[in-house]
Amino acid sequence: MKTPDCLSLEIAIENALHTARFKFRGTGPHGTSEVRALFNATNQEDRFSWLRLLYPENTNDALEKELSNCLAPFLDSDGKIGFSLPYVIGGQLAPDIPQFTKRTIAAAALLGSERTASTITGWANGEPVRYSRVYTIRGIHLIEPFVFQDGVRFESITEESDKQAGDLFPLGADELIGPALVLQRIKPDVFFRHPGSRAGQIYEEGPLSGPREFDNLLRAVSLECSSRAIHVHSWTRQDEVVQLLNPSAGMSYREILEPGTSTTLTPQMLESVQETYRKLNKRNDLDIAIERWLNSLGAPNLDAKLIELRILLESLYTRGIKNELRFRVALHGAWHLQRRGIFDAFRDIYDHASTVIHGGEIKEDKEAIEALVEGGQEACRDAILKRLDEERDIDFKEKILDSLVPEQADI
Repeated sequence: MKTPDCLSLEIAIENALHTARFKFRGTGPHGTSEVRALFNATNQEDRFSWLRLLYPENTNDALEKELSNCLAPFLDSDGKIGFSLPYVIGGQLAPDIPQFTKRTIAAAALLGSERTASTITGWANGEPVRYSRVYTIRGIHLIEPFVFQDGVRFESITEESDKQAGDLFPLGADELIGPALVLQRIKPDVFFRHPGSRAGQIYEEGPLSGPREFDNLLRAVSLECSSRAIHVHSWTRQDEVVQLLNPSAGMSYREILEPGTSTTLTPQMLESVQETYRKLNKRNDLDIAIERWLNSLGAPNLDAKLIELRILLESLYTRGIKNELRFRVALHGAWHLQRRGIFDAFRDIYDHASTVIHGGEIKEDKEAIEALVEGGQEACRDAILKRLDEERDIDFKEKILDSLVPEQADI
């Protein structure tokens, strides 16, 4: 493949800037020198808004031709560019040469033709883009930021740390303030050869790339903090050139249940979170139990919490069992945790949940049921953590028999 010429593209961009006219915040037209003067006079913290709102009124034929030559290997028969950033970061998909020319002029007006040209030719020659994904986390507090592993860190979002995200979020930046998980990402093929095919377009490199790894980290944090850690908002941190050449990037928001109470996650807990995370990545047999435990923490009422805990207990202790479930759940749980009081607690949770499932009404005192649920949630958390240290499948009946009646007693 022909190597794009950075110098010739830089000259073409510089020439285009002499005749460029821009719109900004409903005003215009502005020439390049006026735009740069306004930009340089803007407070540093407010400059991010320029990256999204600045747009040229006109394109440039000579620059279009130069970009067409530069990006020829990545154009389809309709002139669409194989441009992968919108797929991983967000934005208008498959821009054509006139659209990309305007983006190039906007980037160069603020950041100069040299930096803009070197970025585009670098991407065309295989240089990757580095950026970060930010996920707000609810259900925990942070005292200070800390690194979980290479490319993964916990930090706190403030009003100033992610102003672009705050501007894009309709409810305002206040909703974003708080703990966040930040993941470093690399997109190795910014331009790709076959715009008509999506193969490889959304591929990116970095830690926690798979959804299970991401979920397991939040599960590990939840188990170690005994609270429901969930992510709500997400967006991408990127440099100015990427923002200008891919200006429509936005953010996402998940509708979620309230996380309930929050617990502080400290750097001193890092080792235990890492250990639980490693165990979770080797196991999937406890997924249902963990999800039901998390659901019980965020459920809207006691009835829902009881039902979640019942399903949790069945998934932990009733594999292959069809009869006498309440007794076996209670007995197996009490033996497993080696706490006699667990028998009554698990049995009562199971009975109350059965009442709710079958449309009955719980007549016991509400405060007593709340205390039962809270104690059950804590015991279930202990059970999950203990099961992570044990073999995948346990025959609780045999274990209990072995502890009560030695094998030699049959002789």
